[in-house]
Amino acid sequence: MRKSNPRLTEARALYLARHWGKENAAGRVELRSDPAHKLINPVSYQLEEAMACWRNVAATVLWIDGAESGIMGRMRISAVDDEARKSCFRQLSAHTIAEAGHMLHHDQPEPLARLIEDFLL
Repeated sequence: MRKSNPRLTEARALYLARHWGKENAAGRVELRSDPAHKLINPVSYQLEEAMACWRNVAATVLWIDGAESGIMGRMRISAVDDEARKSCFRQLSAHTIAEAGHMLHHDQPEPLARLIEDFLL
């Protein structure tokens, strides 16, 4: 886990390994997750349809990015396209957490929790 995420502390990596993994028959640890999660768009996804739905969201939306995520680049989403997606929401509370990647809940759980708590209160 730390090899793929250098921001992850040893203590957090051990915690996650104990709770996110399970030992298989060969004695190796594997993730307790659906392998389909790793597939890009395992179901038909139409951006225009999604954006049309987002335009109808009446509630305030909390949008949090990790400053070092890089996911937009890997998905080939430009800054302009990212802003177009965000602009679909009538009430958007957007935040970026420093020193966090795509798994910002692993990298910066405390700042993430504060943003969520402030949003919900």
